[in-house]
Formats: sequence, C-alpha cells, structure tokens
Amino acid sequence: MSVAEKVAKRVKRIPRGHLFSARECQQLGSLAAVQKALSRLAQSGEIERVSRGVYSRPKARKTASPIVVLPSAVTLAKYWAKMNGYTLVTQAEEAAFRLGLQTQMPMRAIFWSNGPSRRFKQGNDIVEVRHVVDSKLRWAGQPEGEIYRGLLVTEPFSISYDDWLRICGRLSINNERAKVFLQRILKISLPIGWREKLQGLDQN
Repeated sequence: MSVAEKVAKRVKRIPRGHLFSARECQQLGSLAAVQKALSRLAQSGEIERVSRGVYSRPKARKTASPIVVLPSAVTLAKYWAKMNGYTLVTQAEEAAFRLGLQTQMPMRAIFWSNGPSRRFKQGNDIVEVRHVVDSKLRWAGQPEGEIYRGLLVTEPFSISYDDWLRICGRLSINNERAKVFLQRILKISLPIGWREKLQGLDQN
C-alpha cells in the first residue's frame, strides 16, 4: 500500500470536524510524502486545509444547499497550542468579564500564551494569541487562574468579601478552598493595592 493510500485510509477514520496535522500521520511515511498526500486530498475536497499544516474533515450542514462547516478559530488556536505544547489561557479582560468583575465584554477573543503571538482566522471569526510572561499564565487550567487573571485588570476597592465568595462560587470553589487560595495568592507578586485588599479578605 502506498503512502498516499495509507494516509487516505487514516483520514477516513478521523471524525468529521476534528483537526489533525501531517505530524499525526508521520508514521505512515516520510513527512514530505505525507504532506503531499494530504495536499492532494485537500485539492480533491476530501479534507480542508484550515491553517499551515493543519487540516479537517469538514462537516456538512443539512440545508437546501449544503454548507461546509469548519472548526472555529478558537478551536484552531487551542489545537495549535496543544500540538506544540504551549500553555493557552483566557486573557485578563475576558476572565474579569466572565467573573462579573467587568461589565464590558471584549470585542475580540484574545488568549495569552507562552508560545509565539499569532492570529487565527476562519472566515470572519478571528482569534488573537499574545505571548506573555509566564507569571500571567499562573494556575492555567484551574479556576484559581481565572480569578488571578481577572484581578490583574480589576481595581481592589471594587471587591468586597461577599463579592469574593460569589466569584469563587461561580467557579465551584467552596469556602474552604477559597481561603486556601487566598493564602496562596498572597505569596506571589500582585498589582498595587491587591495585597492589602486580600489580606483584609483573609481576616473574614
């Protein structure tokens, strides 16, 4: 069986809408041969090239005129980060909005990462990834990280102890865990005013 046939067979087993790269098929032959096979499949319409080296088996929306549905720019950004081993988190303004610390929703999806800055676009859907220092990625994937990033763009005087408990409750952090987190966050560098504010909350 040729490399092209092996790649075509592998691709047919990939669920529609899922992203994949040439790297994931590399054991089927040389990278050059795999890339050539994927390029031919893209030209024939079997798969769609959604970014450099990244493909998808498109899903078709059932309408009078079938519409090809490709993964969103957010999905593409998350796949890129996973594929390259980068950390990817919601930016501070988005975290603050989700937690109710700010009322204005960011106009565009922006993520912070330890990978290089990039833009991902799917049609009119645009996602920006910005490289930031590692300290801003603290507690990635944990509710505490969402709170920490929200605090980075929030004035300390605007938060009461009840607000703190409400924020923790939104992320299913119970009171005991919230107190532990307060003690943890007090050990790191914080924006001006937040250390005093959190020390006051810790006394409740």
